[in-house]
Amino acid sequence: SLLGELSGWIKESFEKSNYKYISKKEFESIENELASVYDKLEKQLIHRDVHFDNFLFYNNKFSGYIDFDLSQINIRIFDICYFLLSLLSNQEEFIITIDKWKNVISNVISGYQKYIKLNEYEIKAIPLVMKCIELLFIAYFNNINDDKSATEALRIYNIVKNEL
Repeated sequence: SLLGELSGWIKESFEKSNYKYISKKEFESIENELASVYDKLEKQLIHRDVHFDNFLFYNNKFSGYIDFDLSQINIRIFDICYFLLSLLSNQEEFIITIDKWKNVISNVISGYQKYIKLNEYEIKAIPLVMKCIELLFIAYFNNINDDKSATEALRIYNIVKNEL
């Protein structure tokens, strides 16, 4: 579970680095906030690596996904959040302004809801889950001593924190 990862290996990584990227207080606040809503977030089988490089297209139309090695039962908004965050991480290939990104968020959520209705807790938790995903990336990159990528994840975390 995302909550289990946040309270487990992600927290351990932040502790080992003496909270190099965000304060202990901020981390614990996010951890507590996720814990308070986690049971209200629907779970299902998710891809867990949804970004454009894993999309398939046929005749310029979306036709499917590849790379299911990270699939798991987890909160269903994880894939939505992960995809939306990926739009901010490929700034060399695909540049998007914050205003356009917010518009994409709105369109992706309304498009998703045409097929699967999100509950009120899921909609409210989207920025929180986005921050948790970026904390996951910060911890992962910190663990492999990739400060450049950890700092990039922190940049995206701060965009979510300040813009949503």
